[in-house]
Amino acid sequence: MQILLPSYYAFIMTVHFDHKTHRKENEVAPVVETFEDRSIYLRTRYLDAFAELEILIIQKSIEWKCCEPENAPLSQRLKALADAKPNPSLSKENLCKLTPAIAEIQNLLPIRNTIVHSSMNFGAFRTREALLFQNVYHAAKKCRTFLILTEAEFEGEIRRIQSVRDRLQRLNNRPEIQAD
Repeated sequence: MQILLPSYYAFIMTVHFDHKTHRKENEVAPVVETFEDRSIYLRTRYLDAFAELEILIIQKSIEWKCCEPENAPLSQRLKALADAKPNPSLSKENLCKLTPAIAEIQNLLPIRNTIVHSSMNFGAFRTREALLFQNVYHAAKKCRTFLILTEAEFEGEIRRIQSVRDRLQRLNNRPEIQAD
């Protein structure tokens, strides 16, 4: 399937979906030439990566019967997963692996909240191009604070999200089949 977006996005993306998992199989990199274009693309990738992580958290919390109601917000799901006890749906082994993943997701939330609840501005920081975000909920404070990210740092944040998502994805309750 080819998706054409308005010209201000400055890229064409071809995406193939695996209809069983609803995940992207491959993605053609956008044609971007300016810092602003690359930044818009990075923000989109960041938001998509976090959305995929949130979907997985929802799926796992339902699978492991760790959160009621089904439409609970992310913070409530994370708390329920952090407080989970071993049960027929959630093994002790997975629970031990889940705890550090939940802690890392909670560490990602302040950056995610700032990126989601900010306009993206372009500037320079220490002689390098950088993205500046000011969370609208902090705008009324006397001391204005910004999240400043270079392109490399933004890429690193995307990789952190993908890493946690991949670790969480590998957790399941199917017993390992041992070769005889």
